[in-house]
Amino acid sequence: MFGTLQTQRLLLRPLALKDAAFIFTLLNSTSWIQFIGDRGIQTMADAERYIHEKQNDPHYHCHVFENLQTQQPLGIVTFILRSDQSHPDIGYAILPQFQKQQYTYEAVNAYLTALQKEEPCREIIAITRPENTASINLLKKIHMRPKDEYWEAGVRFLRFSSKS
Repeated sequence: MFGTLQTQRLLLRPLALKDAAFIFTLLNSTSWIQFIGDRGIQTMADAERYIHEKQNDPHYHCHVFENLQTQQPLGIVTFILRSDQSHPDIGYAILPQFQKQQYTYEAVNAYLTALQKEEPCREIIAITRPENTASINLLKKIHMRPKDEYWEAGVRFLRFSSKS
């Protein structure tokens, strides 16, 4: 995987231990819990442990996207090869106060472009809940297409694909 990426307004860099406070806030945000799920991050030690787990998982890649001017972390983009999926999955989340400013689109589009340059023929999927209209709209904007749906633990998910 690549190290850092830069866009007009953002720097995308690998998740680091210094991001513990940011991760604590992001993973406890209402939208994270609603659309991704509670990860049980109750303390800063939990956030640090979460970061260590992700850094040590060879199937999980996480980049923080931050404001290029202020260096304030805004959100994350992830690339995961899940054991129950046949293709790697791109994911993303942003702090609520930075939503609707096109930061997530800018970060995800740059990330996906970089991934596709590494392996142009590789299919990449994205998974979201049907009620997450903002995520669905973003996936369509980056030219991912609905593939199918599936159920996991009684919850319905939509799967999108980078391939037609």
